[in-house]
This record gives sequence, C-alpha cells and structure tokens, in this order.
Amino acid sequence: MGPQDVRGWDLDNRPTMSPRAHPFSIVGICVGTDDDVMGLLTGGLLGGLHAGSVVVNHWTGTPGNAREFTDAGKDAGVEVLDAPVSGGRPAAQERRLITMVGGPKAFVDRCRPVFETFARDVVHLAPLPGRPRTQQMSFEVVREDHIDPRRQ
Repeated sequence: MGPQDVRGWDLDNRPTMSPRAHPFSIVGICVGTDDDVMGLLTGGLLGGLHAGSVVVNHWTGTPGNAREFTDAGKDAGVEVLDAPVSGGRPAAQERRLITMVGGPKAFVDRCRPVFETFARDVVHLAPLPGRPRTQQMSFEVVREDHIDPRRQ
C-alpha cells in the first residue's frame, strides 16, 4: 500500500451521514480537541460505518478520553484505536512520524500498512487505549527538552 491508496474524506463537505453510508473500512482522524473527536464519533461517523470498521484517533488527547472513544466505538461495532503520532507536519510529509498504537493487535496489524504511508515507526504499545497517550506525552517532553536544537 502506498500513499496513492489512502483517500481523504472531508467531513465538513460530506454528502450524507446516513447509517452505514461510509465506504471506508479504516478512518483516521486528527482534530483539535477531545471534544472534536467525540463530536465526530457521536455526530454520525460511528453510525455511518459498517461493523468491523476501524477509526484511528491520531489526536493527542487524554488517556481517559481515549478509553471513552473506544467504548463509544464498541457500542457501534467499530474498533477505535488510540494512535497518537509524534514528529509534526514536516515529519509526516517525509514519512518520519512515530505512531504509538493502543488497541487489539489484529486491528493494529490491519492498519499498519496505512500507518506506514506516513510513519517511519509504528509501535504497538498496549492492547487497550490510553497508554499510547501517556507515552506520547512523555516522548514530547523529552524531545522538546533534549532534542530540540533551539534548546541546545
């Protein structure tokens, strides 16, 4: 799978949010806040996906909310993976991100080819959500304090 196989979908300009209308089996989201994530999930996205679909949450939110997102997905028959990324836009454009994933291994493996279109490293940290958020926040603190050349 290459970048050409990954399609985007503009939620603000969608034609419909009718039940089971979305043609995607894997949906990645990266929005501004935990409230935005929950708004997407409960505002029609989950209800529009087929059972067995996967929503990958790349937003760096709180571990507790990551567990709530997963619970909301289970109610709809959709797996929600907790998969924050580290590295920023330049790293994404150069396929150098680090993606830290929490969720069942089978779903992580299913999504790995998609992750590899933008990430250099994909690390499955836990079978449950929350831990990747904690790890990612710790990584960002270390990166800012020790790697950022502005601090040298």
